[in-house]
Amino acid sequence: MGEAQDVVPHRRLERGDFALANSLALASVGPVLLPRRIAREGTPGRLRRLHAALPIYRDSVPLVFRSDLHRTRGAVFLKDVLLRRVGAMPSVGL
Repeated sequence: MGEAQDVVPHRRLERGDFALANSLALASVGPVLLPRRIAREGTPGRLRRLHAALPIYRDSVPLVFRSDLHRTRGAVFLKDVLLRRVGAMPSVGL
């Protein structure tokens, strides 16, 4: 990564809200760690990796289906729609 730089944040904002983190990065508040699919969502090309030597990790989002969930038409419909949409999503590439 070239020369070591003393880039240490004075304060850190730790959140589980990717939309908030993405908005902060787009507003140039500071560097943000985001999954690639989040960084590319709705703003292709506006965010980029800080350095090519930084690692890229595969990311997955599991669909957890509760076995005790009542199998109503709505629950089955939602599960089916989610599975169809995920199958139709383009790869973000690695």
